[in-house]
Amino acid sequence: MADSRDITGKNRKFTGTGNIVLPKGTEAQRVASESGELRFNTDTNLAEYYDGTEWKPIDAPPTLTGASPASPVDDGSTETTITLSGSNLQTGGTLKLVGNDTTEYSVTTFTRVSSSSITFTYTSSLAAAGTNGPYDIKYDNPSGLSATIEDGLTPDTAPVFNSPADGASLGTINIGANGSTLTQISVTDTTGGTLVYSISSGALPGGVSINSSTGALSGTTNAAGTFNFTVQVTDGTNTITRAFTATVVNPYVSATGGTTYDSGGYRYHKFTSSGTFSVSSAGVSPTNQCDYLICAGGAAGGHRHAGGGGAGGLLYSNTTVSAQNYTITVGAGGAKFTNTDQSGRVGRDGSPSSALGQTSTGGGGGGDNGPAGRSGGSGGGGGESGSQGGSGVSGQGNPGGNTNAQYGGGSGGGGKGATGQNGPSGGQGGNGGQYTTFAQATSSGSGNYYAGGGGGGGYQVGGRRASGGAGGGGTGGGDGSSGTDAAGNTGSGGGGGGQTAGPIAGSGGSGIVIIRYPLAP
Repeated sequence: MADSRDITGKNRKFTGTGNIVLPKGTEAQRVASESGELRFNTDTNLAEYYDGTEWKPIDAPPTLTGASPASPVDDGSTETTITLSGSNLQTGGTLKLVGNDTTEYSVTTFTRVSSSSITFTYTSSLAAAGTNGPYDIKYDNPSGLSATIEDGLTPDTAPVFNSPADGASLGTINIGANGSTLTQISVTDTTGGTLVYSISSGALPGGVSINSSTGALSGTTNAAGTFNFTVQVTDGTNTITRAFTATVVNPYVSATGGTTYDSGGYRYHKFTSSGTFSVSSAGVSPTNQCDYLICAGGAAGGHRHAGGGGAGGLLYSNTTVSAQNYTITVGAGGAKFTNTDQSGRVGRDGSPSSALGQTSTGGGGGGDNGPAGRSGGSGGGGGESGSQGGSGVSGQGNPGGNTNAQYGGGSGGGGKGATGQNGPSGGQGGNGGQYTTFAQATSSGSGNYYAGGGGGGGYQVGGRRASGGAGGGGTGGGDGSSGTDAAGNTGSGGGGGGQTAGPIAGSGGSGIVIIRYPLAP
């Protein structure tokens, strides 16, 4: 002590350059009477003072200057050693991470390397799997004084798929659609890393690709099917994957069967005999509609002095198809009688045709000398001696003509487009229906007509040989001449037989089925 002034006088003070020795003792040995008293705590190795209520340590605060690495990998398994740099980091302190919502996570295991360095191990389990970062790093000395690095630790967490769910379908689109119409993939990366997207397994629909920077899907689809693929996303450190599906459908019908050809943006399937229409892809509305022409077999003409055969019934409309096999039946034409010595024979009827759940009725046979024409898809013409023509099926054909006098020629058979002409002296067959869209489908040279009625036969020398209706109807016979056969695969009626025992009637034409649907542009 320098001099007596240090312990005497009204205003005591310490002078000189030496040390002052404070009273020493453990915490249990504290004796406090008034505020301002000083002592040295041998338990904490810190000087302390009494504030009138409690003893408080006298200490310098610690400092934290940095963490390395500041962005440890947070992938659920990696362990990263973090080194904290600072000063006055005392033994016996506590270490915490503080989340961005002020939640504190105690680091229970760490190593104080020195007063300027601390190390600890970061894992995903340490701080809510990195979902509450960035984190402040806080170190408390035993004195209660602390140091904090704000946002000192930002775990490098893996990107997260937001939507769609794992295994989900990204949607169904048509061939020719852009992949951007599929559900787009949403990914979030809380650490703001640069994401790279790719397909790690499987394959996207043909023509579609994924943008490596944004994950956007684009590109025009070019093949139908269900596609399974896995999207991989990486931030350079962490990688995530998720499986998805996408379905591409052909909006257009795809089928086989019959004789096919393309014209005017349509594909045609022509059946001149029975077969199968096999639809492998039904398409989607409105391009899953198929137009159809279903023509039954035409009937034969009556045997002598006879009416023309009625045309086969004809249906023309459209329907929706599904992926399946459709049985196609093409009706035969009515066969003519070959015995030239007998009269009174009504022509044989044509056979029905069917397709796509629809059936057309075969033509009615032409009347003979006395017997009336039969009803059918279109009715047969009446024979001589005043017989009546047969009726037709509504929507499929027309009646045959009547013969109003004895010893007159036969009447014309009905056609799809018109009633057979009345006799006597041979009535012309009713014209067939005209279908411009199916003009190229015929093989008979009859243009775009189908299902013409057969012409009536003449009665006497010089009697009229009536022509068949447009579409392939047979011509009626005359004196000493036979009626002609109807054109094949037109569903037309055969010509009626003429006078005398020699001539005979013509056979009916076989039917036809034609189906068409739009082609992809």
